[in-house]
Amino acid sequence: MRISIFLTLASLVGVACGSAAELASPDGRVVVDFELGADGVPSYTISRSGAVVLAESRLGVVREDADFSRGLVLVDESRSRRVTDRYETPTAKRKEITYRANRKTFRLAPKVGGEAMEIVFQVSNDGVAFRYVFPDASTTPRVLREEATSFRFPADSRAWLQPMSPAKSGWARTNPSYEEYYEKDIVVGASSPLGAGWVFPALFRSGETWVLVSETGLGRGYCASRLRHESPGGEYRIGFPDARETMGGEPVEPRFVTPYATPWRVIALGELGTVVESTLGTDLADAPAKGAPEGVPGAASWSWPKLGDSRTNYATSYHFIDYAAE
Repeated sequence: MRISIFLTLASLVGVACGSAAELASPDGRVVVDFELGADGVPSYTISRSGAVVLAESRLGVVREDADFSRGLVLVDESRSRRVTDRYETPTAKRKEITYRANRKTFRLAPKVGGEAMEIVFQVSNDGVAFRYVFPDASTTPRVLREEATSFRFPADSRAWLQPMSPAKSGWARTNPSYEEYYEKDIVVGASSPLGAGWVFPALFRSGETWVLVSETGLGRGYCASRLRHESPGGEYRIGFPDARETMGGEPVEPRFVTPYATPWRVIALGELGTVVESTLGTDLADAPAKGAPEGVPGAASWSWPKLGDSRTNYATSYHFIDYAAE
């Protein structure tokens, strides 16, 4: 009787004790291990062909009204299912693309009750992607203060990273312009020389595996992210924009109503050629909106490289548009 009662309660409210699950790519070589620790902190580990690529790394977000990074219980866990998508990109790496992955969803909630948060994983032969989903409908605006997501690399890993420039610095206070020189083949854990973090995409080599970390599928209400300035022990965390980067005085942190899905965190991995040829950025992006233009873009021309800042005006732009059309 006691066992029966316990199982019934566990199915209704989840269990705070440690739980773990595994999800592999279609070819079985890339494996994600998801774990919810006894403290209710969600984490994940990635391996390839049995070798650890990312050590135990954090998951979760902190909203203004609730903390979804700790003190959680596992409410439900979906079965693994296959995801397949076929599409064409006339100007990208390949024209015809087929994306295949295995998908699994973990539904979590705070111990004390409240809204649920889902973590959705998709694992393909060329990488791992995950995002956070708030499935409950509400018209109350939600504000995200922090994303706990991290990427913890083994100590002997190397990195190729572009420093984020400090906000409002540089020519005409226009930074960040994403034009800094890359720090090449540096030890993981090194701080950014400019103190403002690292730009996406970020390239690493973990053992014999190359890893490209980036994001895709940004919807309205979320900000573009970067890796934070400091990465103690080779653990890189998601960072939000500097408040000074706003345009027009709007806040920079994510704000949305639910249901809502955050951007995908993308981890392309494998041989260097696999990472270069990976199309996860478009594989996971939203399909074009209905009525969006189709077909190959037309010719284009750009006046600034030839004529400079003094000719950045309407008359010059009009002339170059005519030039491209001809």
